[in-house]
Amino acid sequence: MHGHMAGREKSPAFSEPWQELCIAIVRKAADDYIDVLRKLWKSGVSVQAKRKLLKDKIELESFFHSEWYEFLCDIPPEKLMRGCISKAKELEKEAIERKNKQEVRKLLKGAV
Repeated sequence: MHGHMAGREKSPAFSEPWQELCIAIVRKAADDYIDVLRKLWKSGVSVQAKRKLLKDKIELESFFHSEWYEFLCDIPPEKLMRGCISKAKELEKEAIERKNKQEVRKLLKGAV
């Protein structure tokens, strides 16, 4: 996640520890969004679990469009969410490739 704190770089009242806290809050929300997306894409998720995940997704998207988010960060919400979606896809692709490699190894072991 790239960007900086909106208009706070030169403010003496907005010290580095506070900036780090703001960044940590936004980063946690972005990480949670990535996790929710990945879980939503999985097959075999119960209807009840999917409903909870959709609720979580909506809450995170609401946060990204909130005044609170705007105060914490100057990254446009749509840009941040697109980045999260790309990261989630990348992580899913890597997970699928790892799983496929493991399955191929298992098959090759069984063929020997």
